[in-house]
This record gives sequence, structure tokens and C-alpha cells, in this order.
Amino acid sequence: MSTAAKRIFVTGGTGRTGRYLIPALLNRGYLIRAVTSKEPCPQRGVEWHKMDWCETIDFDSLVDGCMAVLHLGAELSNIPRMHRVNVEATEALAASAERSGVKFFCYTSTISVYGSPRRRLVTENTPVVTTEYDARSDYLAEEFFRAYARTKMLGEQRIAAVAKAVEYVIFRPTVIVDLTDILAVANWSTLRRALLAYRYTHHIYVDDVVHAIVWFMERSLQGEERRPEVSVFNLSNDDVEHNTYADFLRNAYTETRDRRFFCPFHAPGFLDLVLGIVKHRSREWRYPLGLLRYSPQKLYNTGYRHRVGIVEAKRRALKHFMRTAQPKEIRVRTDAEH
Repeated sequence: MSTAAKRIFVTGGTGRTGRYLIPALLNRGYLIRAVTSKEPCPQRGVEWHKMDWCETIDFDSLVDGCMAVLHLGAELSNIPRMHRVNVEATEALAASAERSGVKFFCYTSTISVYGSPRRRLVTENTPVVTTEYDARSDYLAEEFFRAYARTKMLGEQRIAAVAKAVEYVIFRPTVIVDLTDILAVANWSTLRRALLAYRYTHHIYVDDVVHAIVWFMERSLQGEERRPEVSVFNLSNDDVEHNTYADFLRNAYTETRDRRFFCPFHAPGFLDLVLGIVKHRSREWRYPLGLLRYSPQKLYNTGYRHRVGIVEAKRRALKHFMRTAQPKEIRVRTDAEH
């Protein structure tokens, strides 16, 4: 079957990643069938369907005729809706994929399923949050973060329960960013920069997330035989050593001389660790997000590599900043220097 004849079903197509994923799929010749809870805007090559998952999660007619399902849709903050959207809808969609002869199913979970680990290096074998109840000691975070992590983990478990004939790839992405998100640190107050600069950003460039989804999908669709299995991967770029806010602020200030990137000092990470334990009244030694490293080694073992990488993404972000947000005299001087 030619690429142009392959129809892909996408959820979350108007979200943070979906709005980059759909154009990438269209550019590669795929036909798209997508659902949204909003009023869809007509788009060439995209068959939009308005769907509220609190009203229905019957996906059979939508998935029928599709070679792959890319499930990005999720409820991020409304706790009462999370179980229906993140758990029940995910299970129903996977069941429809099984019935409809779909070959590949990608589910974007979250790195939050690990909660607040006891060790700094996080692999796919690191214990995940408890799903049976709200175990506050698992995840030193606000209630909606804990609920999100718990329901996304339940979504993973429901997929595993129905999986029979479809190849499933479950990604646990870190902090997905575009160029504007990378530059958002310029809006931080001096105090916030001083307190948080030590943290690892855990940034992964949105173009690399899209590339990973498409790479694994095409590997599956191009294969002659079906591979009915469930694979889980950390989708991160934490293998980059210098990926902290402090490093980016230092480089950004050196490049731009813009005071919004100036950080005269930053607090030690140990302070944040202690404050988190005190704030959440934890009796266990657990690491906060900014001190963790989420290993992408299992992802790389498949032969996959990020197409852009966070180092290049940050370079592009600064170049964009210099072109659009800098005072004219600084922009001219910098262009002359390079």
C-alpha cells in the first residue's frame, strides 16, 4: 500500500504536540482522521470529527479503515474528567483498534507516572505511582498532578489488558517544548531564576517528539508482519549533560547580553530537595523533578535518534530571540560578530 493510501487516526490533534504532528503527517502524504472537542477548522487532508469523550467513547466507526492510531488526547487539569478521558477513553480506543485491524497504536503517556522516585536516574524499570488510590508519598506534588499521573498510568495498564493483535508503543515524554517555551525563562523574576536555575529542564523539542512518533509508526507500517506487543519508552533528551536552566541562562546572557537572562547566582539543588520534603510532609527521601535524570537509553537501543536534539533547539530559540525580541543595536552587533 502506498503512503498516500494510508489513513491515520489522531486524537489530541489541536494540542501541544498534535498541532505539529498533523502537518508532519500531511507532508509525508498520509490522510488524517482526527477528533477534537472544539469546533474543527477545515483543513485539507484532514477529516475532522467533533467528539466529547464524556458523552461517548465509541470509536469503532472512526478507527475503521485506519492503519494506525496516534493517541495524544488527554485531560490535564480537570480531576473529575480525568478517569473518563485518560482511562476509559484510552481503553475504548485500544479495543476499537483491536477490532478494526489497526496495525500500530501510539499512546503518549507522561514522565509523571514515576512520581517522585527514590533514585535520581529514572529508567523504564523505576517503580511507578500507585494506581489504586491517591498515595501522596509516591508523588510530592499538587493533587491534580498526582491524579494526572495516576490516570495516565491506568491508561497504560488498560492498553496492556486489551492488547492482542496490535503493536503498541507507549511514550513517556518529559517536558515537551517549542522555541517559545524554551525562551519563557526570560520572563522569570530574578528571584525565581536564582531559586530554580540549578534544575534540569527535562526539555524535549516538540519536533523530536513528532519525529519519534512517526519513526516508530513507519517502522511498524513498513514491516511485512505484525508485531503484537506493548513497548514502553522514556521519551527524553536527558542524556545531554548540560541541560539545566542555569546553563541555558548563562549561554543566553553571553549571546544576547539581555538582562532577562542574567542570573548572578543560583541556590543549590539540595535546598529544593529539603524544602519539597518539608512542604509535602514526606517521611521518605524522594527526589524532585529538577534533580532527576530520565534515561532515554532504551529508546536509543532501538536505533532511534532525535532528529534535532535539545542543544540545537536551544540554539534555534536564541537565534529566534535575537531576530525578534532584541533591541536593534544589539541585534546588529551580534549579526556582525557572527
